[in-house]
Amino acid sequence: MNKKFKSAVYVISNKGLLVFQHSAHPEVGFQVPCGTVHVGEDPIDAAIRELEEETGLVADKSRLRLLRVIEHDMRPFKSEIQVRYTYLLLLSEDTLDSWVYWEMHPDTTGAKPEEFRFHWEPLHNELPSLLAVGQGNPIRHLCTANPFKPVQRLEYKKVQLAIHAVAAKRRDDLVRQICDLQPAYADRVQAASKQIPFVALLEHIACIAIDLFQTGCDTDPVFELLRASLDFSDEYPLLILDSESCFEVVVHDYETPLYLATEKSIKDACNLPISDWKNALSLLTSLNCMATVDGCLGIVVILGAKNLLEPTNSYTLSGVPGTVYCEQVDSRVRIAETLLHEATHTWLNYAFTALQPNGFSDQLYWSPWRQKKRPTYGILQATFVFSLLCQFFDRYIASSNVDPIGKAYAESRLRVESQVLRDNAFMLKMALEEVEDVALRALLSEDLNRALNIRPLSKEKTYE
Repeated sequence: MNKKFKSAVYVISNKGLLVFQHSAHPEVGFQVPCGTVHVGEDPIDAAIRELEEETGLVADKSRLRLLRVIEHDMRPFKSEIQVRYTYLLLLSEDTLDSWVYWEMHPDTTGAKPEEFRFHWEPLHNELPSLLAVGQGNPIRHLCTANPFKPVQRLEYKKVQLAIHAVAAKRRDDLVRQICDLQPAYADRVQAASKQIPFVALLEHIACIAIDLFQTGCDTDPVFELLRASLDFSDEYPLLILDSESCFEVVVHDYETPLYLATEKSIKDACNLPISDWKNALSLLTSLNCMATVDGCLGIVVILGAKNLLEPTNSYTLSGVPGTVYCEQVDSRVRIAETLLHEATHTWLNYAFTALQPNGFSDQLYWSPWRQKKRPTYGILQATFVFSLLCQFFDRYIASSNVDPIGKAYAESRLRVESQVLRDNAFMLKMALEEVEDVALRALLSEDLNRALNIRPLSKEKTYE
């Protein structure tokens, strides 16, 4: 791959790190001043020039300190390695809390001015993950304080709004249908619909109702399940069901078994331990890996138990979003992996419903995960899921709350999955190009880029 040389400046004051948002391209995320080193130009001179062109700030190069020289793989955005010279500028002068600056592109004939919106972001420990395309790596050692507020990458915001709208409409439609069938329950259903486990149960109730109506059977089980769901909905943030006490639908359109909640399965859930699942959710929260889990996970149907040395099976079904079907293993990191994996499928289903209304082409791609040809939809699902899992494993390995067995497992999984992504980056880029929405395509590409750079193919030099 070609190499491009870049210089970046990390401006830090008592207000935090100076970051900007590209007004015309918010999907790029938060950035720091950075630009191309011209042929024959000293990287530090390029840093000073880019700083002034992008921010309006003028600084003598004697005030800049070299942090690191990093090689960053830019796939899938472009097939190149960026050699980034990163500099630190400590700013003691008082500045505005935020401002707008127009980059004029003096070196590009005919280019239009571009609006950059600047603000200071506190040096909390999640700041590096907010910055785009690996720009956070050089300042991780400077960001040790706890976050001042829940953090979310800018790339997720537009997509999350679209997903919430789709999920809310689906929920409201289900609630309305249930209330029409059973007006006496309307107030309780409306109140309970704020709970994700109850919304997931509504999906089960709807599936059972459709099955009973189509076969002309008695619909009393639907209302028995509704009553049990209303009695249970406020007690637990996550509902754990045993597949043996669920209703197995024999005839359906899915490749994997469909188990639906019953009155008995909900009552039995009171006696099932939930601590392992709550601990796994706490782990995901502590590692800031909940972006695709919140709102997309309400029920876990346990298919059986496996020991630590066995592989486990898990899946989701589009007809019952919010439900994860999986085998249980006595490992917090593996349970967290399963929840993140399957909730992300639901999240992306919602995203495609909202932002990919025309679907995808009939193009088939070889799947390195399934070892067979798969449509674009399936390839994109796997790409996003394993991009996020690589980041989860990497964060877990680096965390302070890690056990030796969990760490060994995470290291092994990270090594395998990150290599699969790297080996297939060109094919994955082709699939990503079918995503119509700019924000969603940028988000999926950004997370793949983050995964590709967890174990860089190139070297990183650190200067103290």
